Amino acid sequence: MKHITRTLNALTLLTLVGSARAANEPAPQTDSGRTIVKEVIVDAPRAEVWTAWTTAEGITTFFGAAANIELRHRGPFEVFFDLNQPEGLMGADGCEVLSWLHEEMISFTWNAPPQFRDVRMQRSFIVVQLFDVPDESGAPGRTRVKLTQGGFGEGEQWDQVYEYFDNAWGYVTQALVERYRDGADVRQGKAHTPDPSRHYIYFLRPADEDLLSRTEFTDAERQAFAGHIEYLRDLLATDKLILAGPCADPAQMPDSSESMVPLGIPAVGLVVFRARDDAEAKAVMEADPAVAAGIFRAQVNPMNLAHIRP
Repeated sequence: MKHITRTLNALTLLTLVGSARAANEPAPQTDSGRTIVKEVIVDAPRAEVWTAWTTAEGITTFFGAAANIELRHRGPFEVFFDLNQPEGLMGADGCEVLSWLHEEMISFTWNAPPQFRDVRMQRSFIVVQLFDVPDESGAPGRTRVKLTQGGFGEGEQWDQVYEYFDNAWGYVTQALVERYRDGADVRQGKAHTPDPSRHYIYFLRPADEDLLSRTEFTDAERQAFAGHIEYLRDLLATDKLILAGPCADPAQMPDSSESMVPLGIPAVGLVVFRARDDAEAKAVMEADPAVAAGIFRAQVNPMNLAHIRP
């Protein structure tokens, strides 16, 4: 039986691109052959992790604000991140289930975030596979989760999409791990207090000092701004973001009140977030589309949140 399952898994992986392209939505004009693979060990049995990935109630405990999932061929597999956006721009709108093996594997189509408008209507695919991880007695108790994304096209915007998801799926899979990190307490929805030593802050300032006083922006700047906002929403959806927003420094804001006191720091925005270590914190900052595009300069520092409302 295990041999049959492995064979079916292999066949599924080989045929997913063709299945995705049989759908109504367009596929990339040229498949680049690139894949993203993320693997984590989750402290929960396979049946429970399966429910977390294949139901709207389960997936929203670690990924997204809402979801619409029906486990059937061509059934919806939609995860929504911003419910204030119009239909079609809330997240993974229109994505569909491709195939599944009960408690072993599910595959579904996936789209790019709205800021990548040239390729958003094209579909890549995701495969999530689950494997038992036996304990010392040989009994299954934990689950190895392997997430694979393929079907990327070629071109500059596809390169940006690939880089975006290479970071994003790392956060999502880690959020799944943290959902079960404290055992039953987390599964029952009890609050988890983050470790203050793993908080970071990065400050943003425009690379062009005249940016805030301008009324017209280039296409690249508008795309970077939209990408920045979507990126922060993704960090929020995966429980990485603590807070983010502009620092209304009157020294750099053209319409500020004379009664406001300058902040005295070279920044007009800040992002407070969680990361495992300094290297991951730097990667989070550098993956911000506005930073990656050179629209904003940024600096990241550790931050100790000594007082925070639970």
